[in-house]
Amino acid sequence: MKTWKHLLREDGTSLVIAAIMITMLMLTGLAFMKWGADENYEAQYEKYKLQAYYAAHAGIMDVGLQYLLSLDTSTLTQSSIPLMSNMPIITQNGQTAAVAENIWIQALLNQGMGAISDFNFVQVGAVGRVDFKDAEGRTASVRDTLVMTIKLLSLANFLYLTNHETTVFGEVIKFWSQDTLNGWVHSNDTITTMQQPVFYGTVSTTAPYINILGGNPLFLGGPPLLNYREIELPTEATEIRNASQGMGTFFDSENDQYWHRLIFKGNSGWEMYKWEAGQPFDTLSSPIATSGPPQWGAIFVNGYLELYGVVKGCVSVGAHGAIDPSDEQLGRHCIRLIDDIRYWCADTLSGNFDSLTTTDLLGIVSESHITIGNTWKNGRENGKYAGSATNMSRHSIIITAAMVALGESFSFEDQNDQPNFVWEFSTGYSGPYPDERGRILLRGAVTQFRRGYVHRSNHGTASNGTGYGKQYRFDYRLNFTAPPYFIEAGGEEGKAHFEVVSWGNE
Repeated sequence: MKTWKHLLREDGTSLVIAAIMITMLMLTGLAFMKWGADENYEAQYEKYKLQAYYAAHAGIMDVGLQYLLSLDTSTLTQSSIPLMSNMPIITQNGQTAAVAENIWIQALLNQGMGAISDFNFVQVGAVGRVDFKDAEGRTASVRDTLVMTIKLLSLANFLYLTNHETTVFGEVIKFWSQDTLNGWVHSNDTITTMQQPVFYGTVSTTAPYINILGGNPLFLGGPPLLNYREIELPTEATEIRNASQGMGTFFDSENDQYWHRLIFKGNSGWEMYKWEAGQPFDTLSSPIATSGPPQWGAIFVNGYLELYGVVKGCVSVGAHGAIDPSDEQLGRHCIRLIDDIRYWCADTLSGNFDSLTTTDLLGIVSESHITIGNTWKNGRENGKYAGSATNMSRHSIIITAAMVALGESFSFEDQNDQPNFVWEFSTGYSGPYPDERGRILLRGAVTQFRRGYVHRSNHGTASNGTGYGKQYRFDYRLNFTAPPYFIEAGGEEGKAHFEVVSWGNE
């Protein structure tokens, strides 16, 4: 009874407690309502943000990338190309609309070597915008910026690139056991191997297979990429020609009346010589032009050029070769390498150099052939066995450069063909049995329109013959920047080839 009376007391305590509990429940409910509204807003915002991302994606793919694909490689060196301020509305659903705005292309300086300036990267960007009505009916917008970074492929990005794997006589040239290649090997033709060549990098071909004629080629860089896209070559070194004319370093043979010799001399720069065609070079003659180490230069000879020396600086050397295409100029349709052509810091025995500290760059571009001359320093008359392996003045050749033979081949002079058979690389010389001349120690890259011999079975046995073994190592700095005014890798009608480096939000 006392308990019942106690509960019926009217002193107001129970009402206060009840009011507090009701207030707490109301606040909790309001908090849940606010949390729910916030969650809904966040979900809507993320949805619109994702739509803005895809709007920017559409802007890059449908406008930026398509515009990029329409350009030739020379246009891509511009510093900035604005494209479109606004695309038409991509999607529209009720009160929501998505659009890409501010689509642009920006050429970037190389990202690998601060001492060398070149445009090797392009960014394609766009801003995606989504317009929508918020909870209060007001128009709101969400934006997202997306950037795709593209690396333009230069011919210098390939250690070994060939358009045709056959000679002018239809003979198939094979990779064999004396071939070691460390870098990207690509052919627009069917690659053929025999014995056991070693490929340390990517191997790609436009063909559906690799033609293996016995043996066991080692593809240590992964399985070959078959049915790969074609890399087309131009016929002229237009950029080097034009740049050399502007720099005053364009030299003319006057319709093959004169030959030229370019000697690089390290810290002293370079010297250019000129003499009457068909006459021996006079070692006591004076140069017609000299210069210090080139900072970012181009030299071009409209005719036959001999080349060697020690390079300091950044320069591309180009030549047409003999102007007259007839047999009267056999052996002169080329840039002829008469001794080592190497960076001043390269090892004199191996050609190796420190790619992290070396800032020198050399390009060698011929509109015809690049030929290793049959000189004593390049191993003439079986120079490989004429002395010790370290006597590099008697055999082998070091080349630290990115080379391109646009007209024909990278090959060697005097291949000991049959005495009555005379062509561009065999002009009557008959050497000993065998006539091994050492190795080609290439530290850079080589591209050629038609693959040329660097070793023949002529004057030899099963293990010896005439010419050079290959030791080709890619200069990985060329992934970041090519030599000055070098040739970009083109596709159909000269359009650019590229690889996507990165893709994401800015």
